Amino acid sequence: MDENMKDLLESVNFIKDNMVMKSDHDELVARVDRVEKNIDDFREEVRGEFMGSKSRIGGLENRIDNESARRTDLETRVRAVLPTLPIAPERV
Repeated sequence: MDENMKDLLESVNFIKDNMVMKSDHDELVARVDRVEKNIDDFREEVRGEFMGSKSRIGGLENRIDNESARRTDLETRVRAVLPTLPIAPERV
């Protein structure tokens, strides 16, 4: 019975030595809150940069579409004047 009591006392001491105290818990919660805020700030920054890039790409797509329409219009007008003009190599 004495050996069992010694094992039990050793287990209780181990638990006591490794317990998280309230101050440690509060500090860890505060650290987690700071990390979450940093992550949220970073997420917002990345979202803003992504939306800016998306907007620039949209602008480039619009410009390409406009240039393509102008080229088609110019090609149509030139073919009206020169109907025997060969097809442009990139269009074949």
